[in-house]
Amino acid sequence: MPGIILSTKRLSLRRLRLSDADVLYRYRSLPEVTRFQPFKPRHPLDAVTFIRSTSVKPDVLCTWYQLGLFLLDNRELIGDIGIHFCSLPEKIELGCTVSPAYWDRGYATEALSAVISYLYFKMGKQLITAIVDRENTRSCALFRNLGFFITQSDDWEIYRLDNNHWQKHLRTNAKCLPETTNLLPRLVK
Repeated sequence: MPGIILSTKRLSLRRLRLSDADVLYRYRSLPEVTRFQPFKPRHPLDAVTFIRSTSVKPDVLCTWYQLGLFLLDNRELIGDIGIHFCSLPEKIELGCTVSPAYWDRGYATEALSAVISYLYFKMGKQLITAIVDRENTRSCALFRNLGFFITQSDDWEIYRLDNNHWQKHLRTNAKCLPETTNLLPRLVK
């Protein structure tokens, strides 16, 4: 299977490359980001190691595949989405990080909508989860707004979304969700 490459109205998404490590380090090392992330780079080489630790191909069980979020107008890396291909082939775990300079502009919603649709409609996945620190109110709201529901809440909230609920969410929110080139327009009626 070739790599995942997606585009939305404002973003292109592709696998992170070693050449992205410096920018990845700059936003992933910020205190407001590391507060809620297990990956806390202390040096730019940590970002290189991180990228090398991810799978070069999607859909390899028990691996993470990391997509960069790039602005279409200038190709600037503004965030990343981790896709964990779990030990059960039909299950996925997602994580999302956006540089604080780009918070509150809808980029995470736009990118995750594209990735979720791709995972369900192109790869045939059945269940997507996200584990979020309950104090990370922005991420909690993000996943709820995307149609996920909480299955467990403690210090960490576990969000879950199955294919049927995603399709219902798309039908209900078709005008609000950004289109994903060559994917959503023919799925939402």
